[in-house]
Amino acid sequence: MCGGKEWNAAVERLFGERCALVLTGPRGHADWLQDVLAVLAREVGDPRGWTQIDRDVKRSPERVADNRIFPFSENLFTHMSKFLFEIGRESAAQLLVTLTDDWYSVRGIPDFEERRDELLADARTLLARYGPDSVFRTPAPVARTDKNPDFFGVKASAGGRFTDYVADLGLIAVSDAEVGVFWTFNPS
Repeated sequence: MCGGKEWNAAVERLFGERCALVLTGPRGHADWLQDVLAVLAREVGDPRGWTQIDRDVKRSPERVADNRIFPFSENLFTHMSKFLFEIGRESAAQLLVTLTDDWYSVRGIPDFEERRDELLADARTLLARYGPDSVFRTPAPVARTDKNPDFFGVKASAGGRFTDYVADLGLIAVSDAEVGVFWTFNPS
């Protein structure tokens, strides 16, 4: 498991400059999607008080007031239940790294080859919070047919969009105690 200091630093290094949503909330329902919706609706906070990123609350408070799960569409629950696919832990770590690029490709990450190990270490730190038995899900199309895709070898692709932005992609982490949402957006 990681500690708060390590988590906070890894969140800032990976997503501090991105149009991103990095939120964690408690698990309270048998259906983890209910917990994810509570997190996205900003009804619950991080149970550990660790760093979260929610750019839209600062950038568009009026839109958040109009749509409790902004920037996601109101029919998110149905959309998520159909278009989230389980992936393995290492693929999840790679996906977190690719989320740092606007078009979800390591080719767009500056100095990727030199920074690869450092970026993966940060991603693994974030995933460690949810424990060894956690499950990871993404809407990335490659995950439909491959539970362990190599996101460094293929473009992650935004797949089914969950927002009105040009592109969005994310990862959901589910443990017995918490759910985490890591989502990035390309608004233009």
